[in-house]
Amino acid sequence: MLSSWGVDGNWFNIATLIVAALCIFVRPIRRWCRKDRKGSCWKADRAVFDFLNGLAIVPFAIMPATVASSYLLSVVKENLQTLGAAGFVGFIYVISEVITAGRED
Repeated sequence: MLSSWGVDGNWFNIATLIVAALCIFVRPIRRWCRKDRKGSCWKADRAVFDFLNGLAIVPFAIMPATVASSYLLSVVKENLQTLGAAGFVGFIYVISEVITAGRED
C-alpha cells in the first residue's frame, strides 16, 4: 500500500509516518491531563493539522545533519516525496506567519 503512494518503506519514510501519526495524539493527551477539561479531547480537523505538522518533524530534523553526513544526504535525496511534503508544510507555516505578522493576539 505504501509503495503506491511513493513511499518505499525505508527507515526515513517509516519514521516520518510514525512521528506524524503519534503527533495526532499529543493534543488529546494534553487536554485529557488538564484538570479543567472542557469539551471533547478529540477534534478531527485538529488531528489533520497535527498529522501534517508531525510529517515535517523527521525531515526537518535530518536536513541540518546532511551537512555533516553524506549518508543522510543520500537518504534525503532518495525520498523526495517525503521531503516535498515537509517542505509544503513548512511553506504553509511561513506564509501564515508572514500574513499574520504584526497582528495583536
